[in-house]
Amino acid sequence: MTTARLVLLSYDIADRRRWRRAHRLVTAQGDMQQLSVYLCRLTPARMESLRRQLSAVLHAGEDRLMMVDLGPADGPCPALRQGGAASPGRSAALPPPVL
Repeated sequence: MTTARLVLLSYDIADRRRWRRAHRLVTAQGDMQQLSVYLCRLTPARMESLRRQLSAVLHAGEDRLMMVDLGPADGPCPALRQGGAASPGRSAALPPPVL
């Protein structure tokens, strides 16, 4: 059995029509974190299928796609932390970069 992977997906699409098509494809597979940024749980085969579908929608010279495999979907991912509003009087500090 193939293990699902946690995938961070982001795109920058110049054309509104292509953006809507990509948005529909990706929201069917993952959870939107911010505009055009998604967190998906995908098997390697499903990740490749989604990449191919998006490649068919995007224009190479105008649009950008980034898919980052963050590791097994069932394990902890130190690169992610739960967001939320900072406590009153405190700024929301970002964690140190992971090198």
